[in-house]
Amino acid sequence: FAAQDAGGPFRDTVTEMMEELQSPCSPLLALCPDGRDGGEGGMDIYVLRTGPLVAKTRSLCVFLGQLMGMAVRAKVLLPLNLAPFVWKRLVRETVTVENVLETDRGTRTMLK
Repeated sequence: FAAQDAGGPFRDTVTEMMEELQSPCSPLLALCPDGRDGGEGGMDIYVLRTGPLVAKTRSLCVFLGQLMGMAVRAKVLLPLNLAPFVWKRLVRETVTVENVLETDRGTRTMLK
């Protein structure tokens, strides 16, 4: 791990953590349906994995929230490609069906 100073070590560490959270083996995040299916530009947008909230996943959610808070306080941009509807939910904005379907072309087509 070689980091440059001037805020670099923290940013480098945050970037590595985000890459790990957005990897295929992450228990917390998964590619959106369009990303998995190679739809619309091969979207590299992530959503939370579905399923039971086991202790490991719960602790990762807490960790991600803490990391987001640290990044805000340190004014560091997180390279975290969450789907827009996930961000809306995090800031308590209304999420519509259209918001969810933006990342799922297959379901969008089926509903038309």
